[in-house]
Amino acid sequence: MDKEAEFSLLHISDLHFSEGTDLSNPAHTHSIKHLVGLEKAVRDLEETDFIVVSGDISNLGDRQSLINASGYLFDTIPIGEGRFTGLNMPHQKFGVVPGNHDAWNAKKSGSLLDRRQKSLEHFNFAFTDHKIPPDSGSYYRWLEKDGAGIYIVFADSCFLGDTEKHHDSAFGTIRYDQAVAKGKLSVEQTEWLLEWHDKGMKGMLRKNDGRDGNIDKELFAQSLKILVMHHYLFEPPGHSSDYFMRVSHRDVVFRNIAMADFDLMLCGHKHILSFDVHSYGQYFDGRAMNRYLINCFRRLIGLYSLPFKLKDSNGKFWSKPLSFLSEVLVKLVRKRKPSSNATKIADDVIEILKSGLENPSELERNVKNFLYKNGLSGAEIINRDELKEIRKRISIGLSIQERKKLKVVSKRLLGLSKTLKSKPFIQAMSGSSAKSSDRERTRSFNIYDLARKTNGWQIKAKQFQWDYSINEFDLNNAIETEHFVNKRAHI
Repeated sequence: MDKEAEFSLLHISDLHFSEGTDLSNPAHTHSIKHLVGLEKAVRDLEETDFIVVSGDISNLGDRQSLINASGYLFDTIPIGEGRFTGLNMPHQKFGVVPGNHDAWNAKKSGSLLDRRQKSLEHFNFAFTDHKIPPDSGSYYRWLEKDGAGIYIVFADSCFLGDTEKHHDSAFGTIRYDQAVAKGKLSVEQTEWLLEWHDKGMKGMLRKNDGRDGNIDKELFAQSLKILVMHHYLFEPPGHSSDYFMRVSHRDVVFRNIAMADFDLMLCGHKHILSFDVHSYGQYFDGRAMNRYLINCFRRLIGLYSLPFKLKDSNGKFWSKPLSFLSEVLVKLVRKRKPSSNATKIADDVIEILKSGLENPSELERNVKNFLYKNGLSGAEIINRDELKEIRKRISIGLSIQERKKLKVVSKRLLGLSKTLKSKPFIQAMSGSSAKSSDRERTRSFNIYDLARKTNGWQIKAKQFQWDYSINEFDLNNAIETEHFVNKRAHI
């Protein structure tokens, strides 16, 4: 890089628009005062490269409220007395995800049963350039300048975005996990996230920033990777856990997000502002670590990653059966003595896979010997599909010379197994930026200054709060937090 690349992102959330925009009407669920203040603050700040809107843009998910919200973001809306307000920014400068409120499609007089997530019909109508694709439930944006890139994925975390079917609800009964606020990310969605990541690492992911061609694979590997959802994963410090607020099956979702190498997640939903640094090791057990390392090996030999799966509360698999190695490793960990080192087990498996690069025909025999040596000779626990896929790829898809090169590179997998657990993951939440409230809760928005350094990214979060004494967002007293993300080690 000739010079340090710097990006600036604006993060707003939970606007909770209702139908009207009359300045004199106090009944709106959005606050005209805060909307005008947000416009002024954005105008007074230095220009940002991109704007993230993390859901609950409307209060009831009705079409007119969402149209009003899109008018405010992309243009201006009349508020009476000859006045207008709006951010007036082009569509392509925004990334938008829906929240659970945007999926309600409820009427003003709707009963409690109407306060459930139904569809994104009205959201997709009002936000045509940001509609959620039904297949992936997500979309991505690529930002690039001065020899550096930022990769941002926008994922629908509303329950309706979960493509899994539930057949145990009789006569339309609403299950507890289909409630008002519950969020979820399906395994099918994480498969897309992993596929996009693998394409990026191979130089096969298309640019969508107005430039032609694919994203350079080294640029992608060193990029800051951001996930935007409405729901959050982890309760902020000092706040009690609320089951109906955060994403269900949180640990499994996090492991799949981690396997796509995301560094930062931007979200809202809880109407508070926070910037919390977690680590992979807090939520990665030996089973998840091995799935991560196996995915790294799969990428090395040109195969796509597979997501981590877990049985749900009903004992059903989320999607396809677990790969044989993940199943075997879990049983090994359970059968070995308590002092056994899960990392050592991971290293053993990686060594077996590496040996397959030299002699793929021996791969299956080596696995069987490994199981027999550890007292697990029963073939019923092995799903051979992934083993055959790996062996076929090595035998047919790689030349002898390519195998030798990959064997050298694959040694880095062992280093990854020792450093993975300390890898940071940042969750940054924006408070509600413009929801009307009788309790006069503090309203806020965030700015992230992202600087590309030699070995990674410096992330500075600036959180601006509403000052009721001056009826403006206070731009002189931001809450600032910094963290460095190391990007040296990658496969």
